Formats: sequence, C-alpha cells, structure tokens
Amino acid sequence: MPNALVLIGLTSLPLLCRAQEAPPEKSAYVGVKLSMQTGQPFNSYSGSRFGPALTLGVQLKPGLALELSNAYTWRHDVYHGSYNTSSGAVVEDNDSRLHTFTIPVLVRIGLTKAANPWHVDALAGATVFVYVTNRHYLQTTQGKTTRSENGTSVEHQASLSFGPSVRYTLTPQVDLVVDALANLSISGLPYSLAGPLSGRLSSHILAGLHYRLKK
Repeated sequence: MPNALVLIGLTSLPLLCRAQEAPPEKSAYVGVKLSMQTGQPFNSYSGSRFGPALTLGVQLKPGLALELSNAYTWRHDVYHGSYNTSSGAVVEDNDSRLHTFTIPVLVRIGLTKAANPWHVDALAGATVFVYVTNRHYLQTTQGKTTRSENGTSVEHQASLSFGPSVRYTLTPQVDLVVDALANLSISGLPYSLAGPLSGRLSSHILAGLHYRLKK
C-alpha cells in the first residue's frame, strides 16, 4: 500500500507541475507605418491616398494578437467659378477640406514558426472609416453676397477586412511589417448589393515598424 501511494504521487507530479505553470504573459507592441489606400486593383480608375498610421497591439499568446490602427489622410479642394445670369455676374467660391480616419481592428494569426526571422500572418477583422469635411461656400451676385455656407459634416462607413502580412525580425524587439488588406464595404446593405462587387472593394497597404514594449 505505501508503494502504491508513492507510485500515484510520482505519476501525478507532472500533472501538478503543469497545473501550476503560469499562463504566458500578454505583451504589447506599437507601430509606426505609412498607409496607402486605393480602389485598385478592383477599380483601375481609382487614385491613391497616402498618410501616416499608428498601431497598438496586444500579443494574447504565441501566434495570436489583437491590434488597432488609425491611418490619417487629408485632401484640400478649392473651386472658383463665375457665370452670367439675368441678375448679373455670379461668382462662386468653394473651399473644402476632407479628413479621413481609417481605423482597422484586426486579429493577427501567425502562420509560420517563431524561430524564423521571416513571418507570414493572416489578418482578419473590420475597418471603420470616419470622414470629416470642413466646407466654406460663398456666392456673390454683382459683388453682393447672395449665399454663404460654413459647416462641418461627419460620415461613417464600415468594411470587413482581410489579407496577408509579412514581418521580418530586425532585432528581438523590432519587426519590419507590411500588411496588405482588402476591404469589403458593408455600408448601405442590402441596397449596395445591386451594384458591382468591385464598387465595394478597396485596398489598404500599411508598411512600417512594430516595436515590442519591454515587460
């Protein structure tokens, strides 16, 4: 009987040790990137918009992370025109500034071994687009103001986001990262389904550095 108790104790020791092992600690990282947004290759006539982006991520466990980014672009449009009417010459001036905040919330899943300096990840999640427009419009007729508008409007859109990411470990704390996302707009559903799929697709490329914060 004593021998049996000793044997049971020895066999249960590895299980006890595993039960007492602390779970892997979560770690955080930050990123600085260049963002490029375009309708290409889905829409060949689309232009490209560039701007800075910041990333904050949490490594939940090896091979699994959750990250939030914010990319910013802006555009300034100015229009000046004139035409003649029965009331006299009409002059129009329109000045608008569009600020776009692109906010992807993504799950990053590692597809390669951690020992390799090259890493391939799968990204999936959602992106929120916030468009803030500041507009000033002035219309004059025969030199007198006939219409004046000043204001700010805010518009939101949402997309499903997915794509690959490639990382290269430069140092134990710094990674060079390139993310390639495809965004599928879900705003305006179900009415937007009537249009072509290419009209709801866009690309978002982010390239830069991730820095793992020290524990």
